Amino acid sequence: MPLRAHDSVVHPTRSQVLFFSRRPGKDIYCIDYQSHRLVRTLHAKTGHHFYGHGCFSPDGNYLFTSENPFHRSRIKGSEGVIGIYDSTDYQRIGEIPSGGIGPHQLKMMPDQGTLVVANGGIFTHPALPREKLNLDSMQSSLVYIDTKNQKTIDHYYPQDPQMSIRHLDCSSQNQVVMGVQYQGPAFESRPLVLSHKGEDQLQAMLADESIWRSQEQYIASVAIDPQGGMALTSAPRGGVVDCWDLSQGEHKQQFKIRDAAGLSFNPKQQKFVISNGRGQILQLSSDNSLQVLQQDALQWDNHLSSALI
Repeated sequence: MPLRAHDSVVHPTRSQVLFFSRRPGKDIYCIDYQSHRLVRTLHAKTGHHFYGHGCFSPDGNYLFTSENPFHRSRIKGSEGVIGIYDSTDYQRIGEIPSGGIGPHQLKMMPDQGTLVVANGGIFTHPALPREKLNLDSMQSSLVYIDTKNQKTIDHYYPQDPQMSIRHLDCSSQNQVVMGVQYQGPAFESRPLVLSHKGEDQLQAMLADESIWRSQEQYIASVAIDPQGGMALTSAPRGGVVDCWDLSQGEHKQQFKIRDAAGLSFNPKQQKFVISNGRGQILQLSSDNSLQVLQQDALQWDNHLSSALI
């Protein structure tokens, strides 16, 4: 690929993986992971850019992407959209309002028709690519969207509007775990891992204050095992990966791993996999010990996907 990427998503029935250009990015790269060839490049709609994430419908017929229609406003920001693409030829066929500013990661829920979206609440514009333009008025949210009638089902908000919900994963039991990037003063701390499973409001996971501070206000990735018993979150600024007991809603264990960001659950090995900026691929064993699977002269970045190859 010609550019640095952010996240990737594996097609459920074809040997294709899509890589999303790093925000703000306007391209998605479709690679055949068996032939190792770049087979197609998708370009964002004019006036839009991608937010680095997407997901397929369960049958693989449709791709959903988080997008910023920046052409609508340069001052106050505008509601994000979820782009809809026909995966036969990856042509854009429509869009759905995301329910908030700055949609980032999105996942398909187990009912195979509901999208859950992390709206980070932060307005950005390609003219000022790394500037956050609305921190004084931002409002993050978790939103559920019915893809069949293309309507928002509900919104949920964190306790502090500057708790930017950016990343998430969901279990087969409909539990959504979210990772927060706090935009408030550096001396303050907030719970950075939230959960939702049908409650009236988002639930903060239970952890000592020292755990929240060790994450340095920034969660990069979230991964849940398919049975929904455990989740991992990564905090590369703090150099830690945390393990969470979902049945109890509490912190279980912390691993010190320098610059670890990428997380995934390997369906073949039935184990969590972790990547970091030192070129390591690590595996979390059943006894909660870490094993280095791979060491390369590379800097693994942001996110990690597993596929049955």
